[in-house]
Amino acid sequence: SQVFNVDISGSMLTLVDPSESYFKTRIQLTKECIKEAIMFLFTMVSEGKEVFVSIVTFNSSAFNLVKHKAIINNTDCQDLIKLVDAINASGATNIGSAIVNTIDICKELEADKTYKILISDGFITTGVVGVSQIKQDYQGFYNSCIGIGNETQYDKHLLKTLSEEEEE
Repeated sequence: SQVFNVDISGSMLTLVDPSESYFKTRIQLTKECIKEAIMFLFTMVSEGKEVFVSIVTFNSSAFNLVKHKAIINNTDCQDLIKLVDAINASGATNIGSAIVNTIDICKELEADKTYKILISDGFITTGVVGVSQIKQDYQGFYNSCIGIGNETQYDKHLLKTLSEEEEE
């Protein structure tokens, strides 16, 4: 099972790296990456694996865009891609709410392995739980954290703490 936590805050509308003449917004790049991941997961289905996808988008609060969606055939794959294409960005950044939704999704799942990925470009700007508390309570919560944009523009230390990997 795969759970994507996707930052859809307003800052995701800025360009990934304007200095490099790379004219895609952070949300465009993120959506492309998720669609690639979905297509890759579909290849695993063709190899006989069971694959379930959940997508939790978050800005000021979190929303379960997709919960436990089985990818069984090409139609399922295309339906997920359409949902990702429709994602728009606005609002603040509340990673804490995404964590809460992900915990709920994982509790409901009886998968052998749930792989959790966080994709974010910013610092936590809203939410009940502070950054230090989140770092303390959820160290290594995600299998992988991906920072989008210039690394001076997102909370690199937070992403490293939340990831079980050594690098964000």
